[in-house]
Parts: sequence; C-alpha cells; structure tokens
Amino acid sequence: MANSVRYSPLAIAALLVVTARLPARADFIGGRIGDAPPSTASSPAHAPPASDKATQDLIDFLHKQQSLADNDIQGRLDLAQWALDREMYAQASDMARDVLSRESDNRPAYKILQQIDNAVQLPLEPKTEDALKAEFKKRYGRDFKTRNSRHFVICYDTSDAFAAQRGGALEKSYDAFMAYFTMNKLRPQFLDHRLVVILFQNRSDYLEYAKKTEGADLQWAAGYYSQRTNRSAFYDESTGTEAEEVAHDLGKYRAQLQQLNAQIDAANARNNRSRALQLTLQRNNLADALGRVDNKVGNTLGMYNSTKTTHEAAHQLAFNTGIQKRLVDYPLWFSEGLACCFEAEDHSGHRGPAVLNPGRVEEVHELMAANKLMPLDKFIVNPRPVSMSDDDLEVIYAEGWALFHYLYRTNRNGMEKFLAAYNNEKPLLEIPITEQRKLFTDSFGSDLDTLDTQFKTYLRSLPASTGP
Repeated sequence: MANSVRYSPLAIAALLVVTARLPARADFIGGRIGDAPPSTASSPAHAPPASDKATQDLIDFLHKQQSLADNDIQGRLDLAQWALDREMYAQASDMARDVLSRESDNRPAYKILQQIDNAVQLPLEPKTEDALKAEFKKRYGRDFKTRNSRHFVICYDTSDAFAAQRGGALEKSYDAFMAYFTMNKLRPQFLDHRLVVILFQNRSDYLEYAKKTEGADLQWAAGYYSQRTNRSAFYDESTGTEAEEVAHDLGKYRAQLQQLNAQIDAANARNNRSRALQLTLQRNNLADALGRVDNKVGNTLGMYNSTKTTHEAAHQLAFNTGIQKRLVDYPLWFSEGLACCFEAEDHSGHRGPAVLNPGRVEEVHELMAANKLMPLDKFIVNPRPVSMSDDDLEVIYAEGWALFHYLYRTNRNGMEKFLAAYNNEKPLLEIPITEQRKLFTDSFGSDLDTLDTQFKTYLRSLPASTGP
C-alpha cells in the first residue's frame, strides 16, 4: 500500500484465490399464491373447477402450453409474457427458458427472465446466516450481525449504516453487471441464492481472517474475493493505515487548537484584547482548515469503500453467473480489468466496462508519461508477479482496466468469444503462454502490433479528468 492517500492503493483488490467448482444453477421455483408447477398440476381435461382466478389462470396456461406447436417460438414468448403479466413467475420462467433452449440468442426471452429476477426475491437462508454468526463469534469472541440485500447476505461487525451502504453498492454492481454482460449468446445466469460478503470494522481483523482462511498476507490489498470460500471480504477504510496516518496528523492540529483556546482564555483573563483577537483569528483559520480536511477525508474514505465494494462484487458475480469459470487459469489483467470496470460511476449513475473510470484514466496517463505501459504482446501473457509491489499493481490494474474497457467498447463480439473460449478450458490446469496468446489472437485478431497502436492512440484521446 502506498503511504499517501491516493486512488489506486485503496481501490486495489486481492488476487483471486482457488476454490471449489461453480455449482449448477437450480431451476427457478416460485410463483404466485395458487400456482403450481406444470409438472404437478392436473391436465386441463381433468382439472377441478376453478375456485379462484389463480387456479383459472393456471388452467388457461396449461391449455395454451399444450396447444403450442413444437416450432412455435413466438407462441412460447407470448405465453411467457402472458404468465409474467399475471405474476406466474415459475411458468413464465419455464417458457422463457424453453425458448432459449431452442434459440440461445433470443433476447426477448432473456429480457423476460431479467424481469422475473427483478420481481422475485431470493429465499431467505436462516441456516446460512446462523452459521455465519456462529463462525465469526467463534473466531473473534464477539457478535457479528447479518443482513440481506436482494442478492447478497452480509455478515458484519461494522455499524448497521455502513453495512446498509455496502449492500446498496453491491446491488448497483449486480444491476450493471447483468446488463453489460448480456451479450449475443453468452449471458449471466441468474443467482439462486445470495452471495456471502464479510465486512470487518477493523483492518487488523480483516488481515487475520485472510491469513487464516487463505494463507495469504494481504497487507497490500483493501479487499478480496476468494474462489475457495466463494466469499468477498473487506474492511472499513476508516481503520486503514492511511486513515490512521491522517487521523494522527489531524490529532496534532486539534491539540494545537486546544492550546490556542487556552491561550485565548489567558489573554482575555489579562485583558489583553489585541493578543486575544490575534489568537482567535489563528484559531478560527485552523478550525476552518480542519473542517475542510475532515470533510474531504470523509468523502475520500467513502469513495474508497464504495470502490472496493463494487470491485469485489464484480469478481464474485463473474464467477457465480458463469461469465467466468472458477478454477480456470485466467490472465490476471483480464480478471482485474473486468472488476476495475465497475469501480466508478459516470454522471448518469452508470458503471461498467463501457464507462470511463476517472482514477484508472489518471493512472494510465501517468504510466504513459513515464513510458511504463507494457506492449500488448507481453501484457496479455504477463505472468502473476512473485511479489505485489505498488509499481506492479499499478500496471496490472490500470492497464488491465484500459485494455478490458477498450476491447469491450471496440470489439464486443471478440470479448464474447474470448469469454466463451476460457469457459471451455479445464479447471486447475495452467494454460501455457503460447495457448494464452492464441486464445487472445483468435478472439481479437493476430496483428498485435496494429492493435497495440490503436489501443495506445485511444488511451491518449481519453480526457485528463473524467470526474465530477
């Protein structure tokens, strides 16, 4: 971690840690009161008299379903929408998935599934929450709480307000992720359970947890996603080393403020008004400066907390929705570049790979000025550093963001092909450099020199400041 407060160190997330295989997504189970899955309902010919509208709608659905021709795609879409309009979510999901099994690139069907995902809450998992609270009570000898957002369960010892803010940031990442990775054929799978996030109030507890669960010293990382546990973990930046250094400096100035107050009282006691006025002016100037610094530090820490939350959420979502395949040997630039794309919002509140990331743009300009950006033919197969120095991290994350952003914006089909190719790779096997290069060139073209020139030209065109 750097010694000064700046964008990159606190925005950095840890490397991915090996974990278990991605579980298959369960079939959607849900629906309106009165609904039953088609497989367990009576056929229309033998159905009992409709006792309420829900039952009648189910009978009508089964009748419409049985009358569909095998090749009637539009009829299935219409029936899915019909069921969705009546809040028959299980039936709407069945029909939309039936369409996708026949036409994998049918976007209207996927849009229906997105609407269902927005409308239906994932089931609560009290056993999971109880297990988390018991685990962390045992680890740290104090109570942790749990709370649910729509797609995440958060286990925390921070304030309730801090946990709620992180839940909001996680859900922003979810919405953006699902939108940006809905491609022609490759699409994120919808979650069937909430993903686990651990929030620590204190950095020391976070580091201890990482050491014991991952066997890793993550002094350099503000947060991480573990493929082994399938959890994200991070801490409140107000307890980080840089925040402690700032707090120490501010403490010295507050002590000076107290001394000035005491001197003002003494001057007034001696009726030395000119001296009291002079000291009061110094005191007021110092108090104003402290107030501005406090406000700036608070805003900066809030930005850092949001940045790492959304960065780790992107990792976690990528490996739980099928966009990335757990245990596969992805290039470090690719995984981190993907996550960096979700760190920042634009003026319209959008985030994702098509959006400029102000902090990363600034770092890219600095690297280019120092001639530190790597040529593409080397960067795309750059091995994982043995140790994580600040210089290594800056190149990996900044150039990784830039390359992912550029390829996504300029060659969306190539990006989809690249993702699909890696999803065909076998887990737990190291991919040789020659194969890594082939996977890249098969997706984005074999003329790396020309691509590198176009990439660097694009980077030079980026505005020096894209923030508010």
